[in-house]
Amino acid sequence: MFVEQGIRMVRMDDIARSLSISKRTLYEIYDNKEELLMDVVKTGIERDRNRISTLLTNGANPIEVIFEGYRQRLKQFSSINPQFFEDINTYESVKNFLREKKEKGLFERIDFFEKGVGQGYFIAGVDYKLLNTIIDGAMQYIMSEKLYTKNDVKDMFRSSVMILLRGVCTPHGLKQLDSLMQNLTEKK
Repeated sequence: MFVEQGIRMVRMDDIARSLSISKRTLYEIYDNKEELLMDVVKTGIERDRNRISTLLTNGANPIEVIFEGYRQRLKQFSSINPQFFEDINTYESVKNFLREKKEKGLFERIDFFEKGVGQGYFIAGVDYKLLNTIIDGAMQYIMSEKLYTKNDVKDMFRSSVMILLRGVCTPHGLKQLDSLMQNLTEKK
């Protein structure tokens, strides 16, 4: 409901009704809307981490892992109301949690790319920490300029991710990426 309607538009009454519980029961579980939103955000992050972990455990290569994340984001973005992005910034605890998660995840992302270099999917000699900083800067610009209100979120994500990913792929990585992109296009 938060994603589809925007956080501010969803009242605790609406949530209780959709869950077929009383508002009182909802408030016994969550003290306020921000606490509920935090739980929703944490659950989403955990779900994404589990998907990636499963892929890696099952032997997926780095391009497949990134592509699956990309595919899932496109699916998610198709139902996101742009107001959600604006609303989430009004919840300090959630905003701080997301910032901390991003900072902690930096070393995991760098390690992921370095392993991909060793496997021949990404080029060597790239400062992947700097690349992550550039990606974060682009995302901050998108948010501060509210580009998500003027552009299709899926198009922005597709353009930014594909350009950056293609730029660090080896020919072997590009072959894998192009094959996955072709399959995605054919399924539409």
